[in-house]
Amino acid sequence: MSGITGYSAIDGRNADEAVLDRMLDAISFRGPDGIAGAVSGPSALGQARLFATDEEEGDPQPVIDPQSGAMLTADVRLDNRDELARTLNREPGVSDARLLLAAWDRWGERSPEHLRGDFAFVLYDPRNRILFGARDQMGVRPFVYFHRDPWFVFGSQAAAVLAHPGVPGEVSRERVADYYTGFLEGLDHHSTFFRHIIRLPPAHAFKLDDRSLQVWRYWSLSAPTPLRLKDEREYAEAFREVFQGAVDRRLRGGSRVGAMLSGGLDSSSVVAVARDRRKASGLGPLPTFSGVTAAGTRCPERKCIEAMIAQGGLDPVVLPPAEAIDAMPSADAIVAGCDDPFDFS
Repeated sequence: MSGITGYSAIDGRNADEAVLDRMLDAISFRGPDGIAGAVSGPSALGQARLFATDEEEGDPQPVIDPQSGAMLTADVRLDNRDELARTLNREPGVSDARLLLAAWDRWGERSPEHLRGDFAFVLYDPRNRILFGARDQMGVRPFVYFHRDPWFVFGSQAAAVLAHPGVPGEVSRERVADYYTGFLEGLDHHSTFFRHIIRLPPAHAFKLDDRSLQVWRYWSLSAPTPLRLKDEREYAEAFREVFQGAVDRRLRGGSRVGAMLSGGLDSSSVVAVARDRRKASGLGPLPTFSGVTAAGTRCPERKCIEAMIAQGGLDPVVLPPAEAIDAMPSADAIVAGCDDPFDFS
């Protein structure tokens, strides 16, 4: 995932590009495809880029709307982009970031309600001097922030926020105790390991203006209308249609797309559908990644992984125990850069 960061001066002073650069440096490992930032009045936004789709590669961030001057940075993959492009009268090849700007121009603070996918984004609207942002419904993309006059500071992870000189680094003893007592997900959806840095919960949005910071839930899960069909075969076909559609919407990116193959029923089902959909589209084998037990052990997951690979259509990477140990230094470096590796909500 890409990394985003930035800040806004609540008292209206102009943002300092040098401060933004320090914040971006803290998450530079998230940006193998480049790092960039932009300043507009009191707000500074930046992105450490990891291109996941062709549309994104053609339109690096932050992006600025030429008409409104609105500036946006986002860690995003929209799954309903075709529907949004039609509704917002945008070309099919427009980037997800541009669709977010168009959604803001059309729906304003209600724009997250129209989005489906994984996203965390922030935009500055100079017309109304508003900083606005949101996090996806499931909280897949991370987002934390600090708010104390005269600063609002945000980022994909705490390291970026702490790089701002106005943010104290006091550790949250309660969160540390929470972790050591085994509550890996946290007792709430707000706290982090740093007392003054807060998580934006999943399915929440925020608005910062000259008067205050407002945070609200924009989406809640509701039970759908029960589906009534004639027999089990029709139910199976209805599930297949929904499942294949869900996989299809996540196959954007061509050669960048891969899948974890753990040997469980869930990952195996996703891999089987993704493999067949790629083949039907004329694309190459699906890259998969698996960690397996030692040869000869009685492990059903390993047998399932081997059975899936034997079917063909995959470009598998299989990591047995010995190679996993050799890879540990790299894995340790990745985990160390995550600040809060045990907290996924």
